[in-house]
Amino acid sequence: MLTSIGNNKNRIVYLCPRTNYLKVYSPVIVEQLTNGFPLEPIMIVPASKHTFWGNKNDTAATIDKLGSYNVLNQISIIEMNDEKHLLELLYEHNVKVVVEFSAYTNKEIYSYVLPESKKRGVKWCVIGSNGDELRVVDIDGGKTIEQWDLITVVNDFWRRWVTEYLEKINPQKAKYAEKAVPTGNPVFDQIPQLKFDRREILRKYNIPADKKIVFLTSAADYSISPIYTMPFFNAFVSKATRFPLLKQLFKKYMCGRPNALIKNWDRLRNYNEILAIIRDFADRNNCIIVLKRRNKDKKLKRCEKKYADMIFKEGSFYPFLTLELLSVSDIYIGFESYCLFEAIASGKPAITLISSLRMASDNIGLNEKLWNKLWLAEDAILKIKNVSDIYKTYINQDWKEFRKRMEGSLTEQEQRYDNTHREMFLKTFWGSSEFNASRRFLNAVEEIV
Repeated sequence: MLTSIGNNKNRIVYLCPRTNYLKVYSPVIVEQLTNGFPLEPIMIVPASKHTFWGNKNDTAATIDKLGSYNVLNQISIIEMNDEKHLLELLYEHNVKVVVEFSAYTNKEIYSYVLPESKKRGVKWCVIGSNGDELRVVDIDGGKTIEQWDLITVVNDFWRRWVTEYLEKINPQKAKYAEKAVPTGNPVFDQIPQLKFDRREILRKYNIPADKKIVFLTSAADYSISPIYTMPFFNAFVSKATRFPLLKQLFKKYMCGRPNALIKNWDRLRNYNEILAIIRDFADRNNCIIVLKRRNKDKKLKRCEKKYADMIFKEGSFYPFLTLELLSVSDIYIGFESYCLFEAIASGKPAITLISSLRMASDNIGLNEKLWNKLWLAEDAILKIKNVSDIYKTYINQDWKEFRKRMEGSLTEQEQRYDNTHREMFLKTFWGSSEFNASRRFLNAVEEIV
């Protein structure tokens, strides 16, 4: 266990190549500053003109961008140029612990900075959030996670799934997944930390106070046109397979592909068709549709402009825009997005739509197996009675049930919501119905230093 550092500036550093990492890091830093921790927090970002970590979806973190976050005004933010400079910074600032968002970090960091700094006692930790932190096992069979001193995961399910997967593909590495510590998702800690105020948020974003709100997340590009996962567009398939012979041939093709995740389907419904039904529900219930898009969803779609009343891009990550908008919304509808996690945490009735026939890029691995467990299976974990419903819009029965659901009133959606089932899910899936993952993470860090 660590002792108080006093005047000895031992530090914990949060590596932050992208601004979206702040939705996870910031709650931990706030907990650290508010309730104490033996190491002083600092943050390292790429130099403003440097692309050492890459620049995914235009979210590269810079000192200028992070300057708008009040919480970060209380800590030092340092720029790094390359892997050698990073190693120098760790030594110069007496860093004892490095925190990363994923076990699959930059190659130069993993192969050079990590092993060199470990020789001088620096501990390396992966912070769990939505489960991505351990999916690296699909890339290298568990070789990467072996080097980390601590990997925290959102729950014991993830640890067990990864362990079982490694036992099949690389048994010698399974023990490194077993050492992972379940802590929950720090993103949810923003809810008790920030205590979102409805009036303030409505005023902040100019949202009408006299309207109910349908919070909608955009369908990812692969949900509309799955060019990344299949060699054809859903729109084309939807039209072509209305002809019985073409449909029969296409189904035969799908069933014969080992990497097809979905083999049973009736008809594909396009994005416009789905949004039109949601629009009708909103109009009948005096609602506005607040659409939040992700940077990864590329261009704004014509039907999104047609049916949504307000459209938001990625914004602040502390406070996290998604949690702000959910706090003032009355129902959540999304396309197999992890925003569902935030909707459940926020206590909102939730609907998830699976609209595309997805395929794995190669043989089915851990990512696809987890996706099936979470969303697709008949007993899908994220299908929670009277809390979170999942509809496969390519199955006629599901489509019928979704349309019937949308024909009802918003009041009916709210009345059927069962907070008892939500509480049970929070306790079993995230380990607690109280959001304190940040402190659990910090406690796990103390144990290894």
